[in-house]
Amino acid sequence: MQQHHLYMCTVTAMELINHQETYDCSSSTRLQALFCNPVSASPYSSLVADACHANAMSEIAHIYALSAA
Repeated sequence: MQQHHLYMCTVTAMELINHQETYDCSSSTRLQALFCNPVSASPYSSLVADACHANAMSEIAHIYALSAA
């Protein structure tokens, strides 16, 4: 699994970038399941920045984006 870490980060970032309207909490078409719970996602710019850095923390939005990709 470790050897695929950078690939998974790249795929996650590409999903976030290609589907901004789904993951941006300020979008009216955002994915409601990610933003209607007490543990809400970070701002979109932070989600993308964290996905682009291999040593950054991941959150539920990253896991969803990776699974959607």
